[in-house]
Amino acid sequence: MRNEMKWKNYEFQKRVRGTFWVGIFCVAGLLGTLFFFLYRISQNRQLIFSLDNNYGQNYEGIESIMERVEVLVRQLSVGNMLDMQQVLQKDSVAEEISQFDELTEYTDSLEYAMGNVDICYYISDDFSIVHEEGMHYRPIGSIEGCGWYKKVADNNGRAVWFVAEDDARLSIARWIADSKNYLSNIGMLVISLDTDSISRVLVEIAEGQTIYLEDGEGNIITSNLEDSEQCIRLPEERRYQVMGEYGECTIEGRKYLVRRAQIDSKGIYLVSIVPHAYMNNNIREFVVWTVMSYGFVLAFVAVYIALASKRLTVPLTMLTQAITDATESGNLKEIAIDSAGNEVQLLLNAYNTLTRRIEALLREQYLLGEEKMRAELRALQSQINPHFLYNTLDMVNWMAERNEQENVQKVIQEISMFYRLVLSKGKDIITLKEEILLCETYISIQQMRFRGKINFVEDVSKDILPYLIPKITLQPLIENAIVHGINASVEGRGMISLHGWMEDGRIILAVTDDGAGMDGKEPLDEGSEKEKGSHYGMKNIQTRLSVFFKEKIEFGIESTVGIGTCISINIPALTGGQTDEEA
Repeated sequence: MRNEMKWKNYEFQKRVRGTFWVGIFCVAGLLGTLFFFLYRISQNRQLIFSLDNNYGQNYEGIESIMERVEVLVRQLSVGNMLDMQQVLQKDSVAEEISQFDELTEYTDSLEYAMGNVDICYYISDDFSIVHEEGMHYRPIGSIEGCGWYKKVADNNGRAVWFVAEDDARLSIARWIADSKNYLSNIGMLVISLDTDSISRVLVEIAEGQTIYLEDGEGNIITSNLEDSEQCIRLPEERRYQVMGEYGECTIEGRKYLVRRAQIDSKGIYLVSIVPHAYMNNNIREFVVWTVMSYGFVLAFVAVYIALASKRLTVPLTMLTQAITDATESGNLKEIAIDSAGNEVQLLLNAYNTLTRRIEALLREQYLLGEEKMRAELRALQSQINPHFLYNTLDMVNWMAERNEQENVQKVIQEISMFYRLVLSKGKDIITLKEEILLCETYISIQQMRFRGKINFVEDVSKDILPYLIPKITLQPLIENAIVHGINASVEGRGMISLHGWMEDGRIILAVTDDGAGMDGKEPLDEGSEKEKGSHYGMKNIQTRLSVFFKEKIEFGIESTVGIGTCISINIPALTGGQTDEEA
């Protein structure tokens, strides 16, 4: 790329004027968009008005049916149309049968006239006509334990709408008053509505609209669908709210318009749910027309900008390319472009000044970074030593409590050997030979603790022993194999293997156990630190290795429940001459 470019007669203000004229077209497009949204708001209001009318018609239809039934309940329960006291207080069986026949005939005529109700009298079972499965006459004792019976009693015998547990029909119940003493009653009247006749009143106007009746406990009574179980239900937090007008509600990730109101304080609610997409279906043609018109405007604007800003974009593009080439090559240096007298020179001067400052900062940060890396490595290592010491002293205490003096002596000797290896005369980086000797000392301590329940096999190639590794890298992996593998298995015993070899110029190290295995839980999950072992240590190891080798080191994990676990690491083969750390 040429580092010398010449720009003359760069009239930036003319380009600004041209952009201003383009802005006029953009404003026109924005006005068109505003018109579209205003039109949409108007359409939405009309659609909401239609939905409200539909809801009102359904509401009035249901209310009319329920009011007719309430009128019938009042007529029958207070004896205005038939003196039930004459029926229910006869002494002779003959008179009783005669009067009940009249009442039955009258009740049948009412059912026929209404066309969608079933009438039942719950009275004393002293009457011979009363039967639990009777069509019109049933013993009042059979309903005294029902929830709706208690609701009627709590309402002082006045009419109560309900849905019985064993009958999905909408029903109304009221005490049958004693005409001689209205403070007492002689039975209970129950009228049940045919839900099919109610569902025929529920008429939808929107595609996908769901309309249904429910009681105060959220139980669906009937709906406009053939199968009420397929009704879209309100979320739990909105199910018992009264919404006097349509409002937005999200159900199972989709938006709906919802309205829910009580039918004249009867404890029955009418719910209407309309897909929000219904609001968009009626304005699709207008949307298409608007989008096409605005598309033409944008196309014209794009062409104009491309032509008018050519002289501005060309020099900026060349300057950008020069900066990009310098940054991608990693060779930040000053760029010289002959562009005196225009705005590009200002950008060029700013870039050159920034480049000089970055170079100075990089030199300073390089020196600080080397020291910081060493400090991080030592800080991470310091987190492991107290953890191992705590676990080991806990084991010594356990043996001492059982008076195993000889084992305590051996363990202390092994601890002494372990910490001589750990200290390593202050070295943070040791050879694999020293790291493996440290692991052998650790496993010896654990074998004494678990009394032969742990077998250890070592298969490490001699070729890799001289190479370097941060100390205390393999020991936490063996500790995890014991705690989460062997100890967690059903038998509580098993074998741990340590393998190491050279492959493609890199070192592969693997710790394998035949313990409990894992069922997919992330081994590096920091949430497991409350358990014994070193889950946090494994993440610590991964970070230390990445800091030391200056590349991302990850664990290879293979585990099967009931079979065991294998954790491996793949690290570069470094010797003392390839690192600045002490060997």
